[in-house]
Amino acid sequence: MTSTAKSFHATATPEQSKAMRRVGYALSALCVLFLLMDITMKLLALPIVLTTSGQLGYPGTPAMARTLGVLLLVCTALYVYPRTAVLGAVLLTAFRATGCTSGVQFACYVGNRQ
Repeated sequence: MTSTAKSFHATATPEQSKAMRRVGYALSALCVLFLLMDITMKLLALPIVLTTSGQLGYPGTPAMARTLGVLLLVCTALYVYPRTAVLGAVLLTAFRATGCTSGVQFACYVGNRQ
């Protein structure tokens, strides 16, 4: 490896690697906890979930909320399992991007009503 190539690769000491790994696990755990909260709300078909789904143009039915909850649970399980973590991350990104797109469409709809 040339000296130029070495300058692009950061080398971490074992203590730094251990700390970085712990921070990574903590951030992943925080994300998973928030996803589990969302899954629980959807599986229980709470009124706020049904109302918000209806406002976004989706069927505000308990069956739809539970279907989304199961789909999110599968994606989260794939993310948590190390061998399928990349697939799970991609599926979670797609799942959340769909929700963001719906929110933008709703904001545009509300903005045009005035």
